[in-house]
Amino acid sequence: MLHRERTTLAQRRLSRDARQRNLRDVFTASERIEGRHVVLIDDVMTTGATCDAAAAALKRAGAVHVLAAVVLRTPPSAHSIN
Repeated sequence: MLHRERTTLAQRRLSRDARQRNLRDVFTASERIEGRHVVLIDDVMTTGATCDAAAAALKRAGAVHVLAAVVLRTPPSAHSIN
């Protein structure tokens, strides 16, 4: 239901802003999402850029509500990548 349109740089060493730019408009969602409540599952969240980009695509496709469930969350101090 969610598709990555293009290959992107690895997020690992990118700053928060660079992560958001890297994922801008990278995901598209099936129109079958329209009117549904969606649970988005991610393994690790650092800045939230991937979840944000995926959720935005799902909402554009008509999802009523998107809930992100994350297995691991990195500590905020790890977010300030130079």
